[in-house]
Amino acid sequence: MVMRRSHLRRLSIATIFLVLANMVAALGRSSEPIPEPGFDRLAITYETFSSRQDSLEISVDADQPLTVSYTEIGSPDGPAVVLMHGVPTSSWMYRYLIDELLEDEIRVIAIDNPGYGSSEKPHMSAEEATAFYTSDLQSRRIEAVLDELGVSEALFVVHDVGGAITWELLSRRPEMATGLVVLNTIGAPGGFSPPAAIDNAIVQAVMHAMAFRTDESIRSLICPMVVVRESIDTPVQLEGYYAPFRDGADVPYKAFLSTLDQIRTRLPAYQSVIEALDVPAAVYWGEQDVDLLADPSATWFANALSVPESRVTLNPEAKHLVAEEFPREIAELIREVVRLGADAGQSR
Repeated sequence: MVMRRSHLRRLSIATIFLVLANMVAALGRSSEPIPEPGFDRLAITYETFSSRQDSLEISVDADQPLTVSYTEIGSPDGPAVVLMHGVPTSSWMYRYLIDELLEDEIRVIAIDNPGYGSSEKPHMSAEEATAFYTSDLQSRRIEAVLDELGVSEALFVVHDVGGAITWELLSRRPEMATGLVVLNTIGAPGGFSPPAAIDNAIVQAVMHAMAFRTDESIRSLICPMVVVRESIDTPVQLEGYYAPFRDGADVPYKAFLSTLDQIRTRLPAYQSVIEALDVPAAVYWGEQDVDLLADPSATWFANALSVPESRVTLNPEAKHLVAEEFPREIAELIREVVRLGADAGQSR
């Protein structure tokens, strides 16, 4: 397979040292002026977005009951499309994609993983959080939500750790997947490359004590994840990232950062799950992502899922948060995979 690639620039991604440095600098100054958006975007506020969410209560095994928030739009009788977010985000990162799919005859469900977005964030210690927010347990909570909503099969759109959670779910129920759209996610051999600094116990201790407690620290984390910074670096856009952290989303995020070895250990199992799937799929990858590498990830996913070149996009103008900057292109891929899934279902 021949695909265009550009040089992966290892510049100004949100490594932990950069975040801490920006936080320290912010203590001695007021926030920098925030530029106006460089292009037109729908004026979706986080208050409006969250007010339109529904919620339900789930309980998994010995888990305490949890209230999970989600957005559901489209046709209740249409094929289900489940948008799986990663960290440190929420379904807010899919707001433009949700809008793009609003008029389609599909059932779009975007869930805030427990601990993120508007979903419940139980109070707990760092040690308790590490055990509570594993990818396996998160997948069982998402599974419980989908069961409660009557979703027995769906096309999964996966980003970042949303991939790991989905692979855990599909390891138990592979029949749930009718298709996949893969966006800069975890799973490929050699593709998971988080900053080495966060494997340092001293840095992790500092992070648990200091990091992600201020809006400026979140801004320093999120803004480098896009190429066109002005597309996200505004009060309206960033509020959707600030608000969950003010409410406690720093706890599961820091738990994730302390369990990277667990994810590395699970990668071979994830790869087996992915390679065993026989569903239509598409791959959309931001080439400038330096934590989830386009090379080798995009090629590996394309080969593992038998994706033709026509449904593989390597975007040299994108970083990690591809749904923030290119929702229209991703929506087109979703529509195509939905059509393919429907055709495959009719032929069975």
